[in-house]
This record gives sequence, C-alpha cells and structure tokens, in this order.
Amino acid sequence: MALVRRRSLVRGKSLVCFVVIQNMFILTNSLPELPHYGGKKGLSIPGKDQKSPFISRISMTGGGGKRESRSSMSETVSAALLVAGTAVGAGILALPSATMASGFIPSSIMLLAAYMTTAISGMLIAEATEHASRATGKRGLGLTAVVDAAVGKGLAGITSALFGLVCYTITVAYCAQGGALLEARGIPGIVLIPVLTIFLTLSSPRVVDTINNALVSIVVISFACISFIGGHRVQFIRLARTDWRHAPRALPICAISLVYHTVVPFIVDKLDASPQRVKTAIFGGSAVPLIMFLCWNAVILGAVSAGSVVGDPVAWLRDSVKDSLLLGPCVWLFSLFAVITSFIGIFLGLRSFLADSLGFNPDDAIQSLPHKTGLALGAVLPPLIMASLCQDIFIKALDLAGIFVSILFGIIPAYVVWNQRYRHTPPIHRRRRQRSWGRRPIRTLPPGPNLIKLPGGKPVLLAQIFASLYIITDGLYRQVIIPVRNGAL
Repeated sequence: MALVRRRSLVRGKSLVCFVVIQNMFILTNSLPELPHYGGKKGLSIPGKDQKSPFISRISMTGGGGKRESRSSMSETVSAALLVAGTAVGAGILALPSATMASGFIPSSIMLLAAYMTTAISGMLIAEATEHASRATGKRGLGLTAVVDAAVGKGLAGITSALFGLVCYTITVAYCAQGGALLEARGIPGIVLIPVLTIFLTLSSPRVVDTINNALVSIVVISFACISFIGGHRVQFIRLARTDWRHAPRALPICAISLVYHTVVPFIVDKLDASPQRVKTAIFGGSAVPLIMFLCWNAVILGAVSAGSVVGDPVAWLRDSVKDSLLLGPCVWLFSLFAVITSFIGIFLGLRSFLADSLGFNPDDAIQSLPHKTGLALGAVLPPLIMASLCQDIFIKALDLAGIFVSILFGIIPAYVVWNQRYRHTPPIHRRRRQRSWGRRPIRTLPPGPNLIKLPGGKPVLLAQIFASLYIITDGLYRQVIIPVRNGAL
C-alpha cells in the first residue's frame, strides 16, 4: 500500500509539471511582441509612446457586453502568460545548487518569499507607471521614464546603469554555462556564443522569432521528459531533509529566477491600468514559474543525494546517472536550450541598451550591418572574456545579478512609489529649475476609481525595502566579505 501511495504521489507531481508545461507551450505560440530596452524611455515597447492619458478604460465604459468581457479576459490571460514566459529562463538551472544545502522545504519557503517580494515589486512598478503616465499624458512609458517622471534624471540614470549591469552579469553567466555544457559533450565551448551572436546579427527579427519558438519547444519537451523520468527517481526521505542555516543563501537566485518586471509597464498599458486585471496578471502569471520551479526543485533534490554530490546537482544528474538512457540527455538538452533561449532575449535587450547609450539612431542600430556588428561585439565580447577567464562563474554571476536585481526591482520601485504618494512636487513640465532628484514639493494626482494602488501603506513599502536590503547585504557578505577573509578574492 505504501508503495502504491508513493507511486501515485510521484505521478501526481509529474501531472502538475505537465500542466505547467502545457501553459508554457501555449505561451510560446501566443505571446505578443516582447518588450525590450526602448531607448531614452527605458525598457519600453516600440510604437507605444502615445500622448494620451488613460481614458479608454474598459471598466469605466459602463457596458461592453459579453464580447468586451471575453476580450478583457483574453487580454488578462495573455498578459499573465507574458509574465510567466519572461520569468522562466536559465536561472532555473542554478536553483538546485543554491537550494541543495538547505533542503526542499526551506528552499520552497524561500521561493515563496521571493514570489511574494517580486509580486509586490511588480505591483509597485505598475502603480508608479500609471501615476507617471497620468502626470506626463503619455502611455507606454518604460521603467527609466517612470523613474525620471517621479524622481528625476539622477535616479533614472542609476536605474539605466543598473539595467546594463544586470544584463552584462547575466550574459557572463550564460556564456560560462553554455560553454560548459558543450564541453561536457566533447564540443569546444568557445564556439557557442560567437555562433549565436553571428546568427542574431545577420538574421531578420522574423527568422529569430521562428528559431526561438522552435528552441522553446525543445525546452518544453525536455522539461516534460525530466519531470516524468526524474519523478520516478524521487525519494521522499531526501525531500524531508532540512538545514535552515543555509536557507537564505537561495534568496538571490530565487529573486533572479522570478524577474519579469521589465514587461510590467507594457502590461499596465495593455490592460488599460485596470487594478484587478493587472493584479491578476502579475500574481497569477508569476505563479506559473513558481509552480514550475517547485516541481523542478523537488525532482532534482529528491533524485540526488546531498552527501554524494559536490558542486552542481544538475550537472551530476546530467553526467553521472548510468541507469537511465534518457534522463541525462534530457537534462543536457533542457539546460543547453534554456541557456540559448535566455541568451537570445538578454542579447537583444543589451544591444538595444547599448544603442541608446551610445546615441545611435534606432533605424541604424536595427538595419545597418556595421552598427549591428559593433553593438554585438560590445554586448558579447566583455562577458565572453570574463567567462573564459573565470571558471565555474555561472552560479556566482547569477548570485551577483540577484543582488543588482534587488536594487533595481526592489528598492527603486518602493522609493519611487513612496515619492509619488507621500511627497509633493511640481508637475513634470515645471521642473526646469529644480534639482534632478531629492527632496522637493510634489503635486500628486487625484486618485481615480481605477488607480492602481498596492494596499498596506508605508509598512509594506518599508518591508519591501528592508527585504531587498537583506538580500543585498547577505549576498555581499557571501560574495565579498567571506572570500576576503579566506584570501580567495
């Protein structure tokens, strides 16, 4: 009876994974044009800079019938899937390494904590976006433009610099992991990133989208195979092991794995700033990768004994399992194509960021081959050199990126919303003689019936700031102070 119950639990867990995969497969075939770093507006959507306030609100029209209701639901689901697809990336490969020491239960609680923190941050960005859109009379503002409208160019410049720093750090991680995966199969690891860069530079956006969709399909199929095959190897006694001392170590990786905040301004505009729909898209959409990560964590930690593995448990499961002909290749395929699809997105965003920072004409940056070649070299060459000089940098780079993300999407949105709610400044067009950022009188907008506002007031904002500061200080302690004490830095 116990054996039957155990098998049923494992199959039930695999069923959950398949449900998540089904949603992700729908996502890969229904996503709208993804946002990227959109120039001086910062992290915006091309073609969405409309000089009109939020006046076409579905919930204020008073009657749209069933057709409007269905359209509204469809757009909300599409926005939720956009959040889910943006959050799922190669960060999932680093989760087991960060969670192995603490065990499944403590790391799951850390994942839930990261989920709540990132969801609150997403709602804060949504609130700040609508406020800035009302103040400027423009829609489709990106994160940098929102910060500029609320606080000033000083903090907006810091936000833009942090975005570039996060992109470069994550690119270093992908360069290192992609090369390691090829070398594990006897292929020179140095060829992957240059080949991808040449392809992305010479190919049209339509070709890139087609190839990317095919690669995402491989990721989906391989993850489904891992969930099914690896689920039968899970031993629940391994999942019951706990060590709470190492639980905080997983927080930066959990934070970077659940990042989707660059698409929040687009979602606010797409859903006409409807509070309930935006909340559903953020909390519901980010719950999909949360469930996926919990399943992945359970399969890896339940299939791998903590005492028998030194280093990356995913690499051990990929290279050392001899009693399954499919599990190792499936893990390798999933890891490789998760890195490739994630690299495509981060490369395009970093290239647009560099084009704006260097003052390139957007048309030249997209169409001119010399400009595209220079931007590609600037985006890839420094991370490739760093990854080739530093061995085993994948986990460390993502850990460091988690620290930067806690500043960019943790502290800054809370400070911006605090500034919008509780300070009084002149309108955006009267700032010519004011300081770029700091304490100054602000005129806040009158709250309308559809104004997005996260409940909880100042305690929630302070809690968000302190939670982000904890992740930052803990990460810096482990990344800097401990290596300095040990003479390793």
